[in-house]
Amino acid sequence: MGALEKGKLVVGPEKLCVPPIPIWTSFTDGREVFGIGTIFWDFDAPNIHIHFSAGRGKEILMGCLRKEARVYLVIEAFLIEVTDINAQKQYFDEIGISMLQFNEKE
Repeated sequence: MGALEKGKLVVGPEKLCVPPIPIWTSFTDGREVFGIGTIFWDFDAPNIHIHFSAGRGKEILMGCLRKEARVYLVIEAFLIEVTDINAQKQYFDEIGISMLQFNEKE
């Protein structure tokens, strides 16, 4: 939560198909933001996925923050670690996205 000077986000698929074709939008006018996300491993690197709302006045954008964002003043993040699960992101060619996979505990 906080404020972003600018950002690029996906605000939905063009149509319900697989793989999804994203609808992109952006803002550069400074907005208050509030969101929630996850961090899971995707092979050897962390995969961060954030959904958020960005508002200015009566205009609100909501979607998946991707590609670019620039903080304006402050962003605060609260991290909650969930332990004792075996989960990771896995990319699926047939649908063109990474999805969270839960595995049996080892």
